[in-house]
Amino acid sequence: MKQATKPKPALIRWVPKIEAAELVGLSVRQLERLAQRGYVQVETHARARGRGKMAVYNRRDLDAYNAGAPNIYAVPVAEKLPVSNEPAAGTALVKATKPTAPAAPDFLPAMAFMVDQLAAGRPVERPWLTLPEAVSYSGLPEAYLRRAARSGASFVLNVGSNVAPRWRFSREGLGRV
Repeated sequence: MKQATKPKPALIRWVPKIEAAELVGLSVRQLERLAQRGYVQVETHARARGRGKMAVYNRRDLDAYNAGAPNIYAVPVAEKLPVSNEPAAGTALVKATKPTAPAAPDFLPAMAFMVDQLAAGRPVERPWLTLPEAVSYSGLPEAYLRRAARSGASFVLNVGSNVAPRWRFSREGLGRV
């Protein structure tokens, strides 16, 4: 008669992804997010018969999460390389992948001008224009202004998000274009 062999302690400590998700009562994706945030340790172990790797989760961390006192581990952060116009001695030039945003203009002089205009009873021209207003003010085609906005022109400000940009065009900058 064959006796059942006890699993190795190392295998008890690590639980496969689907079982770990069921143990915690979360979806697999939510469990992956917990691991990304450092609440649960995750490792990859080789599968049987060379079928690739399998993600396994620390059983103690899952139990601690269920108990309401999760363990928290440091999450490695990708190191940012310095961006420079001049290469350091013995190194190659590192270029920025995204255009950097222009420095914020000094708004105090503009605000002081508008206050003076209002005090004198004169109408104040808004310094920032929407896209339709910029087209009618400058006479430039809308497609040109959109391209300039996407390329990060210095006279354009995005007051929305990267997904849904809301461009504002500087009246002063449009006068220089």
